[in-house]
Amino acid sequence: RRNPAELTKREKEVLNWTAEGLSSEAVAARMGLSASAVNYHITNACRKIGASNKIQAVALAIRHNLL
Repeated sequence: RRNPAELTKREKEVLNWTAEGLSSEAVAARMGLSASAVNYHITNACRKIGASNKIQAVALAIRHNLL
């Protein structure tokens, strides 16, 4: 597991929108990405933080002061 501070700008941005309650499709529309690209960034963030899903990733990112 990597240091959570190593999240990319995109990973943080996607998690921020997820924290606001947006779906992957809504995040994709806001960011001008495909839903699969958003899910790619979420998956990478989950792996780096050690989260099993995007909700846990948001919670852990908040706990580590990343969001």
